[in-house]
Amino acid sequence: MCALSYEHKQKISNTLKHRWKHKKHHMIGKKLPESTINKLKGRIPWNKGLTTETDNRVKKYVEFGRKTKLKLYKKGKIIVWNKGLKGIHLSPKSEWKKGNIPWIQGKKHSRESIECMKKSQNTPKMQKIKYDNQFNKKRPKISGSKHWNWKGGISKINRTDRENITNTIEYKMWRRAVFERDNYICQVCDIKGNIINAHHINMYSLFPSERFEINNGATCCEGECHNYFNKLSRETVKRTVSVGGN
Repeated sequence: MCALSYEHKQKISNTLKHRWKHKKHHMIGKKLPESTINKLKGRIPWNKGLTTETDNRVKKYVEFGRKTKLKLYKKGKIIVWNKGLKGIHLSPKSEWKKGNIPWIQGKKHSRESIECMKKSQNTPKMQKIKYDNQFNKKRPKISGSKHWNWKGGISKINRTDRENITNTIEYKMWRRAVFERDNYICQVCDIKGNIINAHHINMYSLFPSERFEINNGATCCEGECHNYFNKLSRETVKRTVSVGGN
């Protein structure tokens, strides 16, 4: 028998991968019957209590796993996160010292301490911080000139005119009104729950007087649905121009 070439082997493996990719396992979404569960109960695994020193089978499996891992490391398919960092102390002050024992080792939190931790997480202050972080709300204590990264308000200068308008209260109110009117449902695919945008039916650049009109807005998903709306608006503009020219 002639040996298969590397390219031939790769082709076979790719076809098998593609075949098994679309095949679902027969046990997905199912439970084992009680008879098989009762059979498995109390069964002792063959390698329980065995080590590489006491059993040759375990030794073979361990050596095989090491060899395959070494092969992958040599080929460059597995890259170790700490490669080239031998002997370098990344955080000598905070790193774990050898021989240190954690204070909670072998202990458990009491019921009182658990309740105190729950209460501390449910305080109005903590709830407000969670809510602000979730909806990207501004916190006056660390916003604007009070923030440590404040550079004198250069973001307004660097922004475009449209970006400055989208940060106004009028635009945000218009956007919310469009979403509430459409019940946060995309007007292209009729799906609720995706990331949504408020699209201008009449183009934003060509119709400045209709920028904040609710009837000029439509809710759409970010991506394909929004691109579909943009394509439609461009086509309508082309038609009106062609009609006007004729």
